[in-house]
Amino acid sequence: MKMNRIVVLTISLLLLAGSLLAYKPASTKLVDAGWDQISSNDLEAAEKSFLKAIKKDKTNPRPYLALSFLMQLSERNEEAW
Repeated sequence: MKMNRIVVLTISLLLLAGSLLAYKPASTKLVDAGWDQISSNDLEAAEKSFLKAIKKDKTNPRPYLALSFLMQLSERNEEAW
């Protein structure tokens, strides 16, 4: 009986860990596009992508950090923080 509990708990934890690792916020593609745009030196498009990502998912910290980085890169330090 105790062994069954351990097996069930172990499987449950593995499933939970797998689902957490597979989770990607809906705004991830926009953030990734923004980084690509920075690499291509298209800073205006990158800013738009990060702002769209923030609108899409306000709980994802990645677009906020990326936007702050972009503003520092553009020497807009006051806006960055």
